[in-house]
Amino acid sequence: MRFTLALGQQVALPNCQQKMTVSSVAEDGSKVTCIWFNQEMGGEPVEWTFDSALLVTKSPQTTRRLHQQQEPVFSVRDNVTLCSSDKPVMTVAEILENGIQCIWFDPHHREPMRFKFPAATLSLFDEPS
Repeated sequence: MRFTLALGQQVALPNCQQKMTVSSVAEDGSKVTCIWFNQEMGGEPVEWTFDSALLVTKSPQTTRRLHQQQEPVFSVRDNVTLCSSDKPVMTVAEILENGIQCIWFDPHHREPMRFKFPAATLSLFDEPS
């Protein structure tokens, strides 16, 4: 069964615990690019393109940004997370035409890390009450 994947949706490879966030889908739906954080690499973001037939959905169709028609709106200093992960919490450093530049510390607080994410792959971080 083939699923229709959308930006920001959570996916994984079968029998794999690693949740990934869809960052782009080929026009014909055959290839899907995903982003996730590799904790074994110090929390480095990884971006990889998969054949869409290899992926399974890890979230219901109500994924945080799945049905929004417009790009999400963020501001500098907003706290955000990748849609497929609640960690790390990142700070929006810059709003670019082609993405959102975020900054955060690696899990060992060694040095700040930066990466440009497609806006649809990010969600505002909800502070616990």
